[in-house]
Amino acid sequence: MPALRIVDDRQRELIFLRPPRRIVSLVPSDTLNVIALGAGDRLVGRTRYCDAPESVPVVGGTKDADVEAMARLQPELILANQEENSRAHLEQIAQLGLPLFVSFPKTVAEGLAHLGRLAKVLEVDARDLLRRGYAAVREAEAALGERGPLRAFVPIWMDPLMTVNAQTYMSDALRLGGGENVFAERQRLYPLAADLGQAVPRPAGTRGQRFRREPGWSVAAAATSPGTARKAWRACRGCAR
Repeated sequence: MPALRIVDDRQRELIFLRPPRRIVSLVPSDTLNVIALGAGDRLVGRTRYCDAPESVPVVGGTKDADVEAMARLQPELILANQEENSRAHLEQIAQLGLPLFVSFPKTVAEGLAHLGRLAKVLEVDARDLLRRGYAAVREAEAALGERGPLRAFVPIWMDPLMTVNAQTYMSDALRLGGGENVFAERQRLYPLAADLGQAVPRPAGTRGQRFRREPGWSVAAAATSPGTARKAWRACRGCAR
């Protein structure tokens, strides 16, 4: 393959003289992308959160990656995400001169474009996969006018309580699924407790306790544990109005 120049979402140029054969993924979704592209055998490192064969070494988590362990794996490509991974670790990786590719898709369509860019780097044919992906997006867009959106609050972290605004991949996926993000207009990408107004957290109650459903609202917990949606609901009631 001739030299390939690719610009990542941090506007950093990477040059590939050949398709990378040793890949470390610090992003669970990119681990799935690599596998979906038929290049799972090139994974030599991944996070503890990645859905990958156990034979692929773990190099920490998304926020506590072991940079030295990565370097020992001699990667030809490290996949990272601007928001998913720690800035300090990404800077350390870059300082070591390791081949770092940072993505930051903010919509489902941008996520598909990233998949196509990754396929180009890996020199694999993703035309059918992308065709099906874009067709699904068009189908979802066409269906949006068939019924009114369901107003939804998506908690992604509990301490502090955090959600997403409109400029995020999750919010766009919610929109395509027929939801309306009640925090879409907040200025922060990931609104914090300080952005929530005057709402005061309330006791979550017991696992079997039922709470009155607010008309037109739904709580979709992005990372669930027992009681997460219930706690988020009690903490956030009224804060997006």
